[in-house]
Amino acid sequence: MTQTVETVIGNWVTLIKAHEKLLIVAIAAFLIFHFGEKAFDLYGNHLTAQQSATNAQIATVEKNNADLAAKLDALKASVDAQAKIDQAKIVAAKQQIVVAQKTDAALPLPELSKHWQELLDLPDNSITPQSNGTVAVSTDAAHTTVSMLEEIGPLTAQLTATQDQLRGCTAVRTQQETQIVGLNQDITLEKTGRAEDAKVAKVNEHKAWIRGFKWGYIAGIGTAVAVKIAAHI
Repeated sequence: MTQTVETVIGNWVTLIKAHEKLLIVAIAAFLIFHFGEKAFDLYGNHLTAQQSATNAQIATVEKNNADLAAKLDALKASVDAQAKIDQAKIVAAKQQIVVAQKTDAALPLPELSKHWQELLDLPDNSITPQSNGTVAVSTDAAHTTVSMLEEIGPLTAQLTATQDQLRGCTAVRTQQETQIVGLNQDITLEKTGRAEDAKVAKVNEHKAWIRGFKWGYIAGIGTAVAVKIAAHI
């Protein structure tokens, strides 16, 4: 029985010695493959974590942008609607002036004098028609009339300036809308580019791992040969 065990052990020792080089190469290759795979997995997990963090940031930014875009659209709709109402008011006011001026031009002096007093909120008899076709104006009424007339020039200038500002704001808004469209297109292209870069990076990582495995395998064979030579020295 003892001889049988020794025979079996001896056969295994002989087998191992006969295939010592092959076993060393196999063990080296296994270790290289194992640790290379672990390193690749760790690096892949690192990239995945970075990608997840970046995607979370992108999702947050996109949500904020979508909320801002919705608010901007609502504001634009409100402003545009109010602009139409205001434009209608302007047209109606201009027409009202034309009608009022035409009516005033046809008024007899008594009615014109009364209307004059009403417009400036003057006391009765501040403006009185005369039999010679003229109008008598009190001192206070004259000062009030001239004071009101003084406001016409500056108010007209203010109106012109305000219209210029409005045109400038409209031009800026149009340009901003164009810029926003361009930025949205840029973001879309950037996301597409990132996805394509990820695919390329994955392929390159795989190629790098294959190259590393190849050189590791060669190194393993060299190590095995060196060990084999050393064992016979």
